[in-house]
Amino acid sequence: MQQLFSAGKIFLFGIPLLLLINCARVASPPGGPKDETPPEIKKSSPQNHSVNFKDKVIDISFDEYIRFDNINQLIVSPPMKTKPEIKMKGKGIQIRMDDTLTKNTTYTLNFGNSIVDNNEGNAIENFQFVFSTGPDLDSLNLVGDVINAFNHETLEDIYILLYDNLADSAIYNEKPFYLTKANEKGNFSLNNLKEGKFHVFALQDANQNYIYNPPEKIAFLDSVLELKPEVHGDSLIFSDSIRSSLSKLHLRLFEEQFPNQYILSSTRPGKDNILIIFNEILLEKPVFSLPGRPDLTDWFIEETFALGDTIGIWLKDTSLISQESIELSIKFPLSGTDKGRFLTDTTNFRFTKPKSRKTPQPAVQTESKLVLNFSLGSGNRMNLNQNLRCLSQKPINSYDKNKITLFTIIDSIETIIDFSLIFSTQSLRLIYINVDWMEDTDYRIEYLPGAITGMYNTTNDSLSFSFKTRKLDYYGAVIFEMEGIDKSLIIQLMDKKNQVIKSVRISKDTTLNFNFLSPQAYRIKAILDENLNGKWDTGSWLKRIQPEKVKYYFEEINVRSNWEFKKTWSPDF
Repeated sequence: MQQLFSAGKIFLFGIPLLLLINCARVASPPGGPKDETPPEIKKSSPQNHSVNFKDKVIDISFDEYIRFDNINQLIVSPPMKTKPEIKMKGKGIQIRMDDTLTKNTTYTLNFGNSIVDNNEGNAIENFQFVFSTGPDLDSLNLVGDVINAFNHETLEDIYILLYDNLADSAIYNEKPFYLTKANEKGNFSLNNLKEGKFHVFALQDANQNYIYNPPEKIAFLDSVLELKPEVHGDSLIFSDSIRSSLSKLHLRLFEEQFPNQYILSSTRPGKDNILIIFNEILLEKPVFSLPGRPDLTDWFIEETFALGDTIGIWLKDTSLISQESIELSIKFPLSGTDKGRFLTDTTNFRFTKPKSRKTPQPAVQTESKLVLNFSLGSGNRMNLNQNLRCLSQKPINSYDKNKITLFTIIDSIETIIDFSLIFSTQSLRLIYINVDWMEDTDYRIEYLPGAITGMYNTTNDSLSFSFKTRKLDYYGAVIFEMEGIDKSLIIQLMDKKNQVIKSVRISKDTTLNFNFLSPQAYRIKAILDENLNGKWDTGSWLKRIQPEKVKYYFEEINVRSNWEFKKTWSPDF
């Protein structure tokens, strides 16, 4: 076949072939496999792990050009008043220290993963430069981990602090003797430590001043930690409630409660209501008064909320409702160590009318009618184990059950069925329709005018709402055989958003049935309720109180429809 082609044809055929080859060469990956090797130290002056250190400058050179990836990772332990100055110098770095170094002390410059090669960004893992101003390097080590005490999650910017000053106030006033930072998994290690006694803390130190500034999260070791070398190697000598071995510390972060109560925010969202949020749960009810209208009595209705830190005030007096600005005095108790003392806060609450729209919009509510809304909870169907929620936009004064009718609809035939009405204990605006629902059934509820009366004697218009219940086989169930229970525990079933679906208190072996569960992922949490108050309690450094312990069932539970998950669990605290 080749003999049939002329020389000219061969030349013309070769041009596109050469172009194709050249294009392929341009697109091919150059230089072989990707470089994944981090830089290596060629030399340093003085050498790493030097003793009798008296220099002010350290020069470190590498086998390739490097750069810094967040040099703020650098931690100097023990801390210096002024951080060392670090600058690039050829294929290396120069570290200049202006502070006077303490005699007979081992210093660690921990760069973390901040030194990377210039091209690929390969990091030198946990690079440390260590030197001693005395004749020996300290050699004791400490390792551990730190988690959030409430939910066992890991947090960012967590520092581990060791104080040789054992005064309670040291962490508030001075920097630690040793310092390191936990990694993204919450693990930490401190190396080249001296023999001695220390207080151990973990701190979510967002401002990086290495001093405890509440409300920063804190963790602490119950007792003084004694570091000392033993015949069989380095060990820890201590006794506390948060260790699990003699070689590893486990610290649990918490946020201390403020000793004083204060108003976090206060607003007037409507002409007739005021919303006040406190910084923590109220131990006693506040007292409200009107400095400009001392003559008024019975002028408001108070609404409390489930969280216990929020109070709503609904104005009953029409003269107040019409005022653009209301001066309100709030007298509330100081909590914590200041029980018995009260604080009065006087605030002007101004209502600003929403800006009018260019295009007229239908009114959501008139002054003469009470607007009601129904909610099925999660999903588009009524759950078999829940009540139908009826929420009013204003507090409810009364209801007339004779003006409310509930129907089942089977084969297009409506049948009246009985139900009960339940006032919410958490909201003045919420009532529940309680029924033993049938599965996969159509329902309709009808409200005649005047079924619900609000606080301003407004009533509802005619209202009809149709819905359908779920099938029984839509649900799954979780059953736990709780064994070895000899303490008071709070067992919580939580969804994937960490919202509590159900909470149960137990103090002995029992069987827990969590049924009517929608198919999704759940977690089971156990709280050791040491003070028997039915909730998780945080800790206090000054009072030497650890946060109450929390344990999670070791695996996430993926509930499926028409399925039952059954296990035995003995939470080990």
